[in-house]
Amino acid sequence: MPPSATKLFRTAVQLPLLILVAMLSAPGHCSDFETLLLEQLEAGGNAQGYQWLQTQEGNYPGDPRYYDWLSRLAMEQGDYRNAIGYLETLIELQPEHMGARLDLVIALQLEGRSHEATERLRELNALVSAFNTLPEQAQRQIIELNRLLIDNRVEVADNPFRVLLSMGAGFDSNANRGADSKTIPVTLPGGVPFDLELTDESLKTEDEFAELGVHLEYGERGKNCRSQSCRLWVAGASTRQYATLGEYDQRHIYIGTRKALKGRYDQEYTLMLQNIVTSELEFARIDEQYIFGIDYRQRVPGLETLTGALKLEVIDEIESEESATLMSTVTVNGNVDLGRDRNFSKTNKHIFWEAAASWHERPDYFAGSTQRWWLSARYPFSVSENWQSSVAAMYRRRQDSDSFSPLFFGTSERSDNEWALTMSVQRLLGRQWLVSSSARYEIVDSNIPLFDVTRFQLAMNVAYQF
Repeated sequence: MPPSATKLFRTAVQLPLLILVAMLSAPGHCSDFETLLLEQLEAGGNAQGYQWLQTQEGNYPGDPRYYDWLSRLAMEQGDYRNAIGYLETLIELQPEHMGARLDLVIALQLEGRSHEATERLRELNALVSAFNTLPEQAQRQIIELNRLLIDNRVEVADNPFRVLLSMGAGFDSNANRGADSKTIPVTLPGGVPFDLELTDESLKTEDEFAELGVHLEYGERGKNCRSQSCRLWVAGASTRQYATLGEYDQRHIYIGTRKALKGRYDQEYTLMLQNIVTSELEFARIDEQYIFGIDYRQRVPGLETLTGALKLEVIDEIESEESATLMSTVTVNGNVDLGRDRNFSKTNKHIFWEAAASWHERPDYFAGSTQRWWLSARYPFSVSENWQSSVAAMYRRRQDSDSFSPLFFGTSERSDNEWALTMSVQRLLGRQWLVSSSARYEIVDSNIPLFDVTRFQLAMNVAYQF
């Protein structure tokens, strides 16, 4: 968003205390509640004045001046969810109140209800010419809102088919996820300690790699799908090819469909079929999988700042004689508001977090089933007007249900603690080119020393969308 637009939106939702006091102190009729409101503002500021007004709602039914002040302070305090109801009441009492209609569009958009904001903006557009000319600042806000909510929306709707091509190169300090040490401590039967020497192929080995990817979409997505159900088809493929360690090359092929259900809860379900070859190998070197997954997610009723998801996946491991396995995952995610400038941009404003747990039922696997719990956080921020960046951190714990190797590790069940830190920077060149770079450092600390891993990856990519 241009700096000029950001300044306009910030002005639309902030009313400093001195301005409020001056408005209430101006010559003219002042109602009883406005006199009391002035006392609250002078004694405790905007926050106290807003809290007091909320307690008085039952005393002033049908009073437009009351709802005018209540909605102003709700917007100033960033309480957009309640501001929406106050503004709707004010508009019912005074349909010609253009300022309330404009604030309602802004509150709906800042609350994440883009479709409703767009519909209210269309109503406002139709009414503006029927009333007196709006102040210049309000006119500029309406122009910017139209550009963001209506003009851009039409562009997306007219192009249901999208293709993203990407290519890149990078460095992997541990392409084979090998051990740092030449030997690992084991305990032989009878409690005899012993240092087991690993083969060269089990040791940490660095390598360069090249990456290629293509992602295809057909259908509608995002903010356009709150008034009607949307269907999106996706497909794609990506590969990572190592310069010398070809046996650890990676591949990901997928095809699926996503259905978004209309309404305020952002409900959607996804069906996805994947074929994956990964370098994150199990001990038995099972490295290729077919995965069929069903994923359902929505905002949590009553806690709409949170989104919950449930995923079920059937996994067929190609190189294994085991039967297909089932993995179920429960996820909750949300964000922490940092209280920065209140505008439509998501950068610099929130830390996004996710907490999840998964259960991988593997009845034929020698080490039993696996449980995982993890917590991650991501902070997107603007480096400059053209450069965007983000930092992310993740902690994950893995626990197997059965002993890994009674011969070497006794009755120990594999238990891993994993930490990862990621940073990325990207720049949009024009409307179609994107240049990005990323760095990731991870540590796995396992009670089975064979799985202790340190790894650093650095990548640079170029993407083109059409």
